[in-house]
Amino acid sequence: MENINENNVCPFMVGFCRLQILPVDDLQSITTLSLTERNAIPKTGCSFAAFDCRNIQLSDIVEDGYHQLDVEADQVGTRNKHDALFNSMLPMMYILKLTDNNGITWLLGSKEEPLHFSYSHVGDPLPDGSHQYRIVFSRKTTQPLYVATA
Repeated sequence: MENINENNVCPFMVGFCRLQILPVDDLQSITTLSLTERNAIPKTGCSFAAFDCRNIQLSDIVEDGYHQLDVEADQVGTRNKHDALFNSMLPMMYILKLTDNNGITWLLGSKEEPLHFSYSHVGDPLPDGSHQYRIVFSRKTTQPLYVATA
């Protein structure tokens, strides 16, 4: 029997296992490869950074021709170190790559419509003194998710 889904992207993603971020100022360009595929090219000497987190969730709500993209994830870390890092990230805007549990990597954001970053503390400190964080990348954008090719 022929596999009719062999070259199609499944729109029903089953969770995410990897988040990578790139400050939009480090983006050289985004190349359109097809209707659903894009390639984000960082500037020379720059690259996407893996963001160590868990429970990565994506929401893409379409209303009036706009996509409200929200990526949320949990991270555990030391308060002084992570608060300083996250505070330094607040004024910047980002391009994201999300890899789903099917191995497909998705590109979110563009040079014209990058995502905003925010974070919050979740609950009390853990017994080892570390803190739980909820991180969020979000944007109301005219562009949908694209499959990232590189």
